[in-house]
Amino acid sequence: MHFPTARPLTERILIENFLKFALQDERFRDYDLIGKICSCELELANYGNDAPTIDFEKNRHYDYRADAVRWQLRRKIVDELFTMKMPKHEAEIRLGNGGALPDCELQKKRKAFILIGPPASGKSGVASTIANNWGAVILDSDIAKRKIPEFKSNFAGATLVHNESSAIIWGETKWGIDFTPLVKKCTDEGINVVIPKIGDDFISIENLAKTLQNNLNYEVHLTLISLDRSLATKRALDRFIDNERYVPLGLIFDVYGNEPILSYYRLKDRRGDHIKSFGKLSADVKQGSPLKVIYQEAGNPAELFNHKKL
Repeated sequence: MHFPTARPLTERILIENFLKFALQDERFRDYDLIGKICSCELELANYGNDAPTIDFEKNRHYDYRADAVRWQLRRKIVDELFTMKMPKHEAEIRLGNGGALPDCELQKKRKAFILIGPPASGKSGVASTIANNWGAVILDSDIAKRKIPEFKSNFAGATLVHNESSAIIWGETKWGIDFTPLVKKCTDEGINVVIPKIGDDFISIENLAKTLQNNLNYEVHLTLISLDRSLATKRALDRFIDNERYVPLGLIFDVYGNEPILSYYRLKDRRGDHIKSFGKLSADVKQGSPLKVIYQEAGNPAELFNHKKL
């Protein structure tokens, strides 16, 4: 399983130099932390292209290895996401507990709120606030990941189940017509949806907006959660220390980089009827401090965050 990172981080000295010079982070002196990062990167490097759980059995949990059982698991996850409320803390989500529903009644007004921003920028908190204000279902593969058994089994769990969790939310054409992803359950009923994405590929975000607007008759709003790549990478490292949820640091810094910010402005410059409004929030604040509303248009959920906290 190979990642399009611009630098290898499979040796201690490489990790130390990355933290010291690229991130200017004093944790380059933390020997134990460097060892944990190295272990994660080596584990990821050991997985080949036949590793993801979506297609291959060898890295699946024993109880959910066979394809027939796997299909039952996928349908169960969709059902839970569509019938259970989002818990207060994301860490509480697991198979049998927690879903993608808001705390309020669902609204069927065909509104879609797309959020873009790097990992660790606070998209989950923003998504929950919007969902609870607009009665929307959160279409987030990160929520589905937490219900897949392999997610917590090792440092690379999030990567192993990445494609499968995405397909649970968005569907997979090669799966045929006997599986209903979460997005179809929502859009068939016109339920409002919140869609957190990285947004590093602006064409894919534009195509998503066009599909929602042109094919599904949804009113689409786009909001950027802006955070520089260095801060996003540092916060991802903080999150790894807190909960051992590892996202390759080079992936965040080198590949995603500041592309979500550039995507926002590219889409704004190419403005068309498929996006109703734009808004921009800054996550470059101290933890617990209010998000900064940088820009908002009428109807954009950015207006909800004048006094909200990350």
